[in-house]
Amino acid sequence: MYLLKQIPEDFLVEEITNLNFEKSGRYSVFFLTKRSYATEDAIQTIATKFRIERKKIGYAGIKDRNAITKQYISIENAQNNLGETLLKDITLEFVGYLKEPITLGSLKGNKFNITIRNLQKTEMPKKNKVSINYFDKQRFSKNNVEIGKAILNKKFKEACDLITLGDGSYREIIDKHLAKSKNDYVNALKKIPRKILMIYVHAYQSKIWNETIQEHLKFKEDTINEEIPIVGFSTELQEGKLKSIITKIMNDENITFRDFIIREIPELSFEGNKRNIYAEIQNLTIEKQEQDELNEGMFKIKVEFFLEKGAYATMAIKQMFD
Repeated sequence: MYLLKQIPEDFLVEEITNLNFEKSGRYSVFFLTKRSYATEDAIQTIATKFRIERKKIGYAGIKDRNAITKQYISIENAQNNLGETLLKDITLEFVGYLKEPITLGSLKGNKFNITIRNLQKTEMPKKNKVSINYFDKQRFSKNNVEIGKAILNKKFKEACDLITLGDGSYREIIDKHLAKSKNDYVNALKKIPRKILMIYVHAYQSKIWNETIQEHLKFKEDTINEEIPIVGFSTELQEGKLKSIITKIMNDENITFRDFIIREIPELSFEGNKRNIYAEIQNLTIEKQEQDELNEGMFKIKVEFFLEKGAYATMAIKQMFD
């Protein structure tokens, strides 16, 4: 069985952006390189080190923890010499200015350089041009799905309890607030960065989308790359097989489109979106096998490719070996 991310150097990610940097602006832009850091943890480390309000730092996409990744971040009214300060496994390179903060819309996609290990001599990845655009397991870690569903069901105590089962700063944030304001679960959740709360809700939406695609492809006879709804409060479905699939999944989950309106935390309300069934694997190159120095008697291979935003390299690799 192949191995990914045996060491961080096996999984290199570089963000490709649509941005044009300027010589002046309200937001300083840095090229962030991180090793073995989740994106939000790296951002929080930067905020703490330089005494910057977390909300003043923007980024386009969440990158893998077990990897070396490069991405752009914007910091409101920041000095451009922050990169001169050394942080363990984090580097910042000033690249210019923007008039607006970096957001998800700033991202075009990601370029990947991946070493696949523990291969038999006969094992080679297929030169797939597309992969089924499933959300991969990174999306669902640490009770994310369960927390997201609890938030949608307005079970805010349950959401807090699930978060406190995990490790790290978010548990501390919840515990600290509830120690001062017992039973104030909504405001305890609001202490957590908005992007993290959105990850929980998006994880639950992603679960529904994956299950929809699994059923949809059983009946799909062509390879048209149609868009499938990521459900939200404004989702409207046309009559047909797809509607019956999504309706059954949501009935089984005891969830409705209107549940995606969260009046207690309005910024988590989600209108809905769409996602392509297939992700195009662009500029794919596969190098020759070499001896795997980390796994005796086995082989490794390097692959490079580009994926548009939202697509998972781990899922593309998985389907190359199916």
